[in-house]
Amino acid sequence: MATAAIGTTAPGLAAKVPRLPGAALATVQAESQLGLRFAAVAEVETVAVSAGTVTIALAPGAVAMAGNGGSTTPPPHAPRGWGSFSGFKKALGPAGPGKEWHHIVEQTPGNVQRFGPQALHNTENVVPLDKALHARVSELYSAIRRNLTGTGSLTVRKWLSTQSYEAQRDFGLRAIDNVSKGLW
Repeated sequence: MATAAIGTTAPGLAAKVPRLPGAALATVQAESQLGLRFAAVAEVETVAVSAGTVTIALAPGAVAMAGNGGSTTPPPHAPRGWGSFSGFKKALGPAGPGKEWHHIVEQTPGNVQRFGPQALHNTENVVPLDKALHARVSELYSAIRRNLTGTGSLTVRKWLSTQSYEAQRDFGLRAIDNVSKGLW
């Protein structure tokens, strides 16, 4: 993001951010860990990058809004993240009758290390699924499916673990849809 910010205006940066590699992951982490909304990036006047620090200066109107009783609480529809799945479940409770919580991008140790817990345990990545559907999706991930992975030696889960956050999310959403329709 810092590279994209160099030599560009705030509106130009706002247009670039969604197309950057890892934008979905960065958005979730920035919003849940820093309270920074990428939707407000157009309010940024300057970005200064130095060793280990990024300083963002907001437009005067944005600062005045915060100073006049503006809330730093994200809007209700904004994604919320937690440092653990147990923290997520404590905050949101059960998935609902006949349902279980499902991570679209799985909460494997490798994914936690690569993407961080907040990117995995958040309201955009963990969704309630019917128990039967959840079991069938999990069964798919444990199977070797050459038609999906291009390999006859790796499970879908193992193959998927080599992919980016965005690729894993796209696949996870397709898996839910296709398994629910009986196509996979």
